Amino acid sequence: MGAMTHVTRRGASYIWRRRIPKRALEAEGNGLSTKKSSVIVQVSLGTRDLSTAARRAPLVSAAFDDMIECMTHTTLTRAHLHQYLEAVVQAEVARIEDARLHEVPPASSREGRARGMRDRAEAYALRLLSSRGPGAGLLSHPA
Repeated sequence: MGAMTHVTRRGASYIWRRRIPKRALEAEGNGLSTKKSSVIVQVSLGTRDLSTAARRAPLVSAAFDDMIECMTHTTLTRAHLHQYLEAVVQAEVARIEDARLHEVPPASSREGRARGMRDRAEAYALRLLSSRGPGAGLLSHPA
């Protein structure tokens, strides 16, 4: 598993923490301007399991990046940002629970391995999307 950014363990569960960039703080009318040089947003990933946290963190990071873009153009408060990121985590938890409920047990060990490989590939793709943005590709440079 690759390095997870912005994820720490707090108590018994994992949290995602990130600073709001100065450019978003300095945008007029967003209610975030403070005397401090930075404001930190912290969201519980709702899990005690490291591998689950590793799957949820890229989703929260991608949503955070999208919201930061919006903060520079529209009025958005820290509370709105936090509420949105919490909703992203809850939506992912609901999606996973629904998928587990409807998932048929693997018919063979081969099918079980194939599912595991698909899950790892999906997690890798989400990490790429989070770190490289919507134009993410498998190669770090154009071919």
